[in-house]
Amino acid sequence: MNAIEKTRQNDSDYKKHYCHNDAFAHNMLVCDNGDIKIIDWELSGLGDIWFDLATLSFSCGFDHISDEIMLESYFGSSDELKHKILGEMKFVCMVREIGWALLHTALDKNKPIQGPGYMDFANSVLNRLKQGLVTLV
Repeated sequence: MNAIEKTRQNDSDYKKHYCHNDAFAHNMLVCDNGDIKIIDWELSGLGDIWFDLATLSFSCGFDHISDEIMLESYFGSSDELKHKILGEMKFVCMVREIGWALLHTALDKNKPIQGPGYMDFANSVLNRLKQGLVTLV
């Protein structure tokens, strides 16, 4: 995480851009005409565009070909460095999901009705990471 953070801090081309910061598929609507509408903007602000791209990729379970299409659509090209950055940021997204689930596990601990299986979710994401998988599905 420290190495990824250091690298991302030095990448002035892609940080400090307007980002959604919650770019999960459930925050996107595909219209009948094929347009995509993005909803749920409360976390938006300046950020690293790679975070949004990685969130979309890992949450939708994109494979290498889907990542290639996304990168080419977004940047106009794709190369080994772009795939490396995307992979690192997908790892960051997975770690964030584990932290999110553990937080909700603690918040639900004393509630009379527990939320969904946050601890199970945290363990499933951790197990995927241990297998070298950087997707939720």
